[in-house]
Amino acid sequence: MTVIGNHFGRKTIWVYADTKEPVEGMAPHACPKCGKRQTEEGYDPCIGFLQDENIIATCCGHGIYPPYVVFSDGSRVDGWANIIPLLPEQLQKQYREIWT
Repeated sequence: MTVIGNHFGRKTIWVYADTKEPVEGMAPHACPKCGKRQTEEGYDPCIGFLQDENIIATCCGHGIYPPYVVFSDGSRVDGWANIIPLLPEQLQKQYREIWT
């Protein structure tokens, strides 16, 4: 059986399908959607900076999957139209132009 997945927006089969590099730790490649690399903390560069003590997980989807935000109470917000209002006001216009 071949295990196929996705790590930081790139197709994986236990190794990156295009470079055959092992999938482990920080993604060594830039996001295929925004072209940026993970932050030093391992966050998605476009959404991982959300500052809310109730947010426990985020993923921008990397142009492959819908983005999401998960809160500590178990609730979840999906899609950029619902996530953009959570962003700092000065970034909302920029993200509307990129993601919608």
